[in-house]
Amino acid sequence: MYSIDFTVYGRSTGLSLAAQLVDYAGNNVGSEITSGFVELGGGYYAWRYASVPDDFAGQVKFYPQGDPTDCWFAHLGPDDALWHGKSVESGVDFLTHQQRTGAVAGKITGAGSGTETATGTDGVTERVEFTVDASGNRTPSYS
Repeated sequence: MYSIDFTVYGRSTGLSLAAQLVDYAGNNVGSEITSGFVELGGGYYAWRYASVPDDFAGQVKFYPQGDPTDCWFAHLGPDDALWHGKSVESGVDFLTHQQRTGAVAGKITGAGSGTETATGTDGVTERVEFTVDASGNRTPSYS
């Protein structure tokens, strides 16, 4: 088994989301998954699933619980996964997820200083540093 993290845009807040693993032939793999979702705000949700079969490669289908026809898909395979806290093949993909989550749901400090820092959802780990120009535009740099 391997673990996977996604940031999901559910289009609105207050949803109870579900997920379904789907192989490349379009067949459901396992049963509907309704756990592991955390609402981040603004229609965004974090999802962690720790029971992806080792040999699985395909898609994960996300949808509001009870309406699997209103869905959106994302690629899922071992190259996207975590194995004991480390990416199986592409650590950059997981790090990017952490950085995105920090920028979307983390604490932003340094407003007005020209440099803003987004921390992870733990409130401590620095994920993204933004340089802010005179017009308020942010240019990110990743640590």
